[in-house]
Amino acid sequence: IIALVIQEFSFGPISMNPAAGLAVTVIMWGTMVPFIAALLAVMDPWLLSLLRYGIALPFLAVMLWLMERRGLFAEAYNWKRMFLLGAGMAGFSTFYALGILYSDPVTAAIVLTSNPVVAAVLSRILYKAQLPKGFLLALALAVAGGVLVVQGSPRALAGHAIGFQGGEMLLILAVSCWTLYSMKVQEWCGSYSNLRTTAITSATATVWLALVWLGFVFLGDSHFEPEGLNAGPVSMLLWLSWGAAGIAIIMWHKGAAHIGVPTASLYLNLIPVVAVLVSAVLFDLRPNLYQMGGGGLVLLGVLSIQLRRLGSDKTA
Repeated sequence: IIALVIQEFSFGPISMNPAAGLAVTVIMWGTMVPFIAALLAVMDPWLLSLLRYGIALPFLAVMLWLMERRGLFAEAYNWKRMFLLGAGMAGFSTFYALGILYSDPVTAAIVLTSNPVVAAVLSRILYKAQLPKGFLLALALAVAGGVLVVQGSPRALAGHAIGFQGGEMLLILAVSCWTLYSMKVQEWCGSYSNLRTTAITSATATVWLALVWLGFVFLGDSHFEPEGLNAGPVSMLLWLSWGAAGIAIIMWHKGAAHIGVPTASLYLNLIPVVAVLVSAVLFDLRPNLYQMGGGGLVLLGVLSIQLRRLGSDKTA
């Protein structure tokens, strides 16, 4: 991760395969599951979302000045578009939190494996895009692997009843918000660097998230326990801000620009695999055969389309 980040921010446009950048994104986003679960013990999800993007913003602004020698507001922006992109980013974070809150944990995790499906459908509807060769096979492997990983969760293995509770539709909205955001970024921000795009859309998303948090404060659905913010939670929050809400999104934009949002979304089904591995290392939760087998299927799906792309590049 460190090597790829140094290469991205120190030596200009990178020549590495976009899959490497997406791997950084997946690793950073995979840590979100256990880290957010730990942080929700001391704050509500609305405040957590606001802090994640709010703390990431100064980091991105400093990086932007160091790399481009131009401040965040030195460019002329189409503010209507920037706030629409920020709304997509904030919509993802809000609907995601609500969806997790009002869903069965197992069905929620299964629904989230639909990310590449949603991306493929929206790409086809909005842009009449043709799916790359081998995409359907890779999609089947990635979704099946994601479902298998979820089936290996302690809750599923304990025999708890799995059913829809209504929040699953909010998760579909969350996935749709992120996909639309990712697609429109490619269309509207092509003249900006990935770093500048991430910084300015994070800025507008922070405005929306502040309004969401204030709304829940007004409704009395908010809590914060500052005494619980010791070194562990603070370091997790910084990682989720500078890493998952900063560097990871930059890498995501770069990868999506190279291989398209639908194909890049296949990589996101590796997130539960990373979450299981992080939990195993940090929280002593050992992966089982379901999770290892599911992870293998997702990886096989991602590798199948990546190897096909490499073959096509060599032929060309």
